[in-house]
Amino acid sequence: MRKPLTHTKVTVKLRKSEYREEWYLVIESYPVHNPDSNKPGRIIEAVKRTITTPIWDTTAITGIDEEGNYKYKPKRDANGIIQCESQLDKEACIYANKGIAPSFSNSALKAIFTLFRSNIEAQRESSAKRSEINTTNAMSKKSAAKKEGCQESDIN
Repeated sequence: MRKPLTHTKVTVKLRKSEYREEWYLVIESYPVHNPDSNKPGRIIEAVKRTITTPIWDTTAITGIDEEGNYKYKPKRDANGIIQCESQLDKEACIYANKGIAPSFSNSALKAIFTLFRSNIEAQRESSAKRSEINTTNAMSKKSAAKKEGCQESDIN
C-alpha cells in the first residue's frame, strides 16, 4: 500500500482534445484536503493554452487505447517543463509551469523571515541558558570530586 501524501503536489498535465490532434495544458493539484470531507480532493485548472507538438517519452508507457496503440507520457526537462518541438508550444508549457510556482508578496516574505528570525533567536537564548546550566553543573561536580579526593587522601 502506498503512503498517503501529506502535502499537495501540483503538476502540469496534458488532456487530449476530442476534435483535433492537440492537447490542452491543465494544472492538477492532489491531494487537496477539504475541511468538510475526510477524503482528499483533486483540483484541475485549465491554463487556456493548447499545444500540438509535444515530445513523447517512449520509455514511459501509460496504457493502451482501444485501437491497440500505446499511450506515452510527455518528456520533461530537468525543471519538469513539458518538452515540445515548436517554439510556440515551448513557450506555452513554460507559461503553464509558471502558474504552479508559489508566488509570495513582499509582506508575506517579511512575515516568514521574521518568524524564522524569532525562532532562531529563541533557540540561541535557550542554548545559552543550557550552556550556563551545564557549566555550573560541571563546576559543582568538579569541586565535589576535589573535596572527595582530599578526604580520601586524609584517610590514607
